[in-house]
Amino acid sequence: MMKIFSDPTIMYATFFDVSMILPTGKAEEGVGEGIFRDCLTEFWNEFMDNCCIGNSQKVPTIRHDFQEEQWLSIGRIIFKGWQIANYLPIGLSIIVMENAMYGKFKSDLMENFLCFITEEDKTLFSTALKDYESVDNDELIEALENHSCRSAVTKESITRILLEIAHKEMVQECNFITDAWAKILSQLGQSLSYENLTEIYSKMEPSNRKVTKMLLHFSDNLSNLEREVMNHLQRYVRELDKVLLKKFLRFCTGSDLILDGKDTITVEFVVLDGFGRRPIAHTCGRVLRIPRKL
Repeated sequence: MMKIFSDPTIMYATFFDVSMILPTGKAEEGVGEGIFRDCLTEFWNEFMDNCCIGNSQKVPTIRHDFQEEQWLSIGRIIFKGWQIANYLPIGLSIIVMENAMYGKFKSDLMENFLCFITEEDKTLFSTALKDYESVDNDELIEALENHSCRSAVTKESITRILLEIAHKEMVQECNFITDAWAKILSQLGQSLSYENLTEIYSKMEPSNRKVTKMLLHFSDNLSNLEREVMNHLQRYVRELDKVLLKKFLRFCTGSDLILDGKDTITVEFVVLDGFGRRPIAHTCGRVLRIPRKL
């Protein structure tokens, strides 16, 4: 992906004919926009694992093998992913995206920082902000030192110090990256406002309720058994944890996010027999086919 998007002329492309290569080296069957969504999803999952740090929100980190050329290439992937597939990598902190698109951020730095750090630090720092005296001072100092804190902390200074650390880790340390992305993504900033971006982040994040509502069937003549299967499918989706929910969504649509304006999964019942009796997804049309007997 990065090699292909290193060519600046790719910004003029209006369509991508993508093939996914299996571990065996053979091309996966299937063509169309669903494959491009799947390709974007695979790229960003790998990027988050290998090029970012953070908990529920990720921040890209400097690598010795990534120079400006590589970061520009990734910026083009963000741009074309949105332009062609309405896909934005919302796993990246909105602070990072705002800096790249607008040159500054408006989102709440403390709120996003608490989603960036570990759950243990989040609990500790949140408690310190609300009730400083209830926190073990040695534990707090150790946690702050892990974030390279150089100041003595008190009840009066805890908020200021955490904001300074947040700015260092989420803004300053990836400034080279956001500066490179800005050369590409400032064009997006001209068409998307801060409010638009915040709304996109909210809408694209999958939840059990959202995905359950996406499941539709267009037959008025469902049998009792088919209605029962639909009920089981809806209950199954409602009970999935976050990881499995994203995998189910990707299986059906090619993307592990809910892309703007494409908010339905059509459920069809088809006759299949033998080893072919299995759920089949057609990601281009966002269709889930469930087998039934004659």
